[in-house]
Amino acid sequence: MPEQPGAAVETTATLRGSSLLLAGRLLATAVAFLTQVLLVRHLSTADFGAFAYGLGVVVSARILVSLGHNRIITRFIAIYRERGDSGRLLGVLVMELLLIGSLGTALFLGVVAAQDVLAGTVIDDRRTIAVLAILILLAPLEALDELAESLLAAYGRAGAILWRQHVLAPALRLGVVVTLIALDAGVMFLATGYVVATFAGLLLYVLVLRRLLHAEQVLGSERVRPTAPVREVFGYSLPLLTAEFVYISVNTVSVVVLGYFHGPGAVGRLRAVGPLAELNLLVRRQFLRLYLAQAARLYERADLTSLRATYVRTTAWLAVLTFPVLAVTVPFAEPVTVTLFGERYASSAPYLALLSLGFYVNAAAGFNAELLQAAGRVRRLVVANVVTIVVHVTLVLVLAYRLGALGVAVATTVALVVQNAINQTGVRAVLGAAVPRPLARVYLAVVLATGLLGAVQMLAGLPLIGGLVLTVLATAVVLRATRDVLRLGETFPVLSRLPVVGYLVAGETGADGSRSRTVSAGRRRHRPAHRRRTARRRR
Repeated sequence: MPEQPGAAVETTATLRGSSLLLAGRLLATAVAFLTQVLLVRHLSTADFGAFAYGLGVVVSARILVSLGHNRIITRFIAIYRERGDSGRLLGVLVMELLLIGSLGTALFLGVVAAQDVLAGTVIDDRRTIAVLAILILLAPLEALDELAESLLAAYGRAGAILWRQHVLAPALRLGVVVTLIALDAGVMFLATGYVVATFAGLLLYVLVLRRLLHAEQVLGSERVRPTAPVREVFGYSLPLLTAEFVYISVNTVSVVVLGYFHGPGAVGRLRAVGPLAELNLLVRRQFLRLYLAQAARLYERADLTSLRATYVRTTAWLAVLTFPVLAVTVPFAEPVTVTLFGERYASSAPYLALLSLGFYVNAAAGFNAELLQAAGRVRRLVVANVVTIVVHVTLVLVLAYRLGALGVAVATTVALVVQNAINQTGVRAVLGAAVPRPLARVYLAVVLATGLLGAVQMLAGLPLIGGLVLTVLATAVVLRATRDVLRLGETFPVLSRLPVVGYLVAGETGADGSRSRTVSAGRRRHRPAHRRRTARRRR
């Protein structure tokens, strides 16, 4: 069954808003890259390893202080807004503020008090624990940041998210690093600066949200009484908390085990290329917020047909838009690593290629876990997450001791592939096919293009600039081959009028096989007038 017209328009709006966030994220990524390169080159391997160790722990701490609500709270905010239930919307915000504030304070005090114990057991490096004691403040601050972003996403305020997350935040952190280099300060200054920068950015969100909630009459109205939906939120989130434990295992258990066996230097060599590999999740993360809000609305309306169509189209976008990152970080991992971080990090290139492959699989599989959540397949999600955790922890404990950072990279990639393979069996039950036919064509195009780039690099050993040129050409070919699934011309009609891009989207058909109305500017210009009128009547 075709997607409902209203839902199709909503899907297009979601993709446009997500693309706006993606454009901003690309700018932020460029600044983050500069920040990362400056840090890796300025700090010693041990100092950077201590900083990366602290950030790795913060990733898990942020999840724990919100009890995993950071990924599902968008769903409830969107549903309460759809129902016009301002009392529950305000109640869930108050509940989350109290939860994050209390657990965040307890975590900070606990880490500060236990520094001596941690330095003698978890890792034999007191400086790393001292850095962690400062960075742990990022956990509640970033959890509050994500809560604010979820609220803005539910109200479709992509512009506010763009400004805060993709302009101000990276600029503040770059400012901290530039000041660090100018003053020739140490890693303790860096950790303190990151905390201060995050707090300053959070203050901007507070101002924006206060104005938004007053405008929506959620705040300042005597008729709105906050009602905390404790049972509803916790009843939904607790079974899915296993997904957060997967995240903790991948991002924190790996770092802790590697640091225990091989020290902060090995952590630094692995985490130096970590942000590069995670670029394969860039598009997914930017599309996630708005997709979650739309999926929740469609499920609330019981429009499963549109939910399926939205999943297929969004997954195609994720696979194709992430392809350039895959192409650069897997076939050309060595020239990228050496060019950015220098010869002393050349051994990190295999880690980059392996991690990138795993993260790309996670992105290209689409929002499979989120689709299963919307369809109520919670048990299958729990099984997938538990199996993934067992596989990952087992492989890390076995391989990290023998292979160091390479073993951690292998364990992470295998675990991500296992998780998405199990989730896809659930998607098959919901959509009626393991991989819908349009997506099979997208995946085939990506695999062939990546394999060809890898073969060329193995034979020619191209420098980075040559790899980038080939990646651009390969991306154009993949876009042309998958234009009918993406429906780029329908989502962004202006693209059909651009000289080169117009060719890439020309003649596209819908994912259901119907002909798209978008044609290239050149073809429209050369069509006779009577044929244009006939075509309009047929449409």
